[in-house]
Amino acid sequence: MPTRRFLLLVLIVILIVALIVVAFGFKGCTTQSEQSVAQLVLSETKEIELIALEIPTPTITPTSIITTKPTITILPTPTKDPYEDMPKYNIELDKKIQQYLWDKCKEHKWNYDLILSQLKLESDLDPNCKSHNKNGTTDCGLAQINNAPGNMEWYGEELAGIENFDPFNPYHSIDACIAGMNFYRTYWQKQGIEGKTLIRYSLNSYNMGINGFKKYVNNTGTSSRGYDRVIAKYECQLKEKGKFVE
Repeated sequence: MPTRRFLLLVLIVILIVALIVVAFGFKGCTTQSEQSVAQLVLSETKEIELIALEIPTPTITPTSIITTKPTITILPTPTKDPYEDMPKYNIELDKKIQQYLWDKCKEHKWNYDLILSQLKLESDLDPNCKSHNKNGTTDCGLAQINNAPGNMEWYGEELAGIENFDPFNPYHSIDACIAGMNFYRTYWQKQGIEGKTLIRYSLNSYNMGINGFKKYVNNTGTSSRGYDRVIAKYECQLKEKGKFVE
């Protein structure tokens, strides 16, 4: 009996010791697992921090993109040639003088071909032309302004408004011609003349004066003369051939 009790006691002790060993061993494993998990989390956290440090800070913010104004390049507007519509005739007259005449005709509402043909008849487009008359006077320049006393002053200074008028200056001469034609046109308009007849009256008055032309009309019963007919012929040559034909 004592032996059986002794063995039972030993078994109980062994069982208790075994339970203690198992209990302490399991707890130790649990602690080691927790430490491993903690180390893994810490490692991943450090890697995330390193990645965050490596990402560069953006140099352009959404605000700066919105507020930055784009650069707009404005191209210059092409300018139109002011003489694009001017006829290009094959005539012996300096191009600048032609352009000046074109400008004056547009300004005063005269037909360019008409005045160009008139100058062709007057001087053959020679700015230095001189024509000596039987009465001792001389017609001078491109528009053949007569040098009778007071005549040049009337055309050049009073009508055209040019100080120190020079009939051999082609620009002065054109101004005097246009101013004279304006004067005669206005005069005959007040007499009720209009249309093509008005142009004919103005041309012939330029050639022989208002009083001289009135006498011609009264004596012949017609307003057409060789002067306006030759100018009309020259106009047709310009339109058909682009030049004057002798």
